[in-house]
Amino acid sequence: MGAATADCGTVQEPLTLTLTDVTPAAGATLANQEIIESFTIVGKLLKIDPTLAQGATHSAGHASPLPIPWTYTPSGSDTVYTSAPITWEKVGHVELDPPGLLVLSDGCVSILPTPTFSYDVTAP
Repeated sequence: MGAATADCGTVQEPLTLTLTDVTPAAGATLANQEIIESFTIVGKLLKIDPTLAQGATHSAGHASPLPIPWTYTPSGSDTVYTSAPITWEKVGHVELDPPGLLVLSDGCVSILPTPTFSYDVTAP
């Protein structure tokens, strides 16, 4: 594969996917019960496994259920991902990072933004 382009990343230069409608929004604070995470990948119809890793500042422990089940729904040229309801092990900060490089069926390499989610949870 050659150099990265605006539409196709490489292992050395992965294309960061554009996300919209990320919920909970970055910096949000919400009660720690039945939290639904979601995001839309813009301009790509992708079926990925968004197994996100705890980031450096994550302090809310493990999610329940674990692993977090996700559904995906094509919407025009976009893909919408929605988690099952989540409760974190304890109150604190949630920071979830992408699972690593995503090698797509066309050979292009992409990655989700880091962090993908960043919010705080309080007692329900």
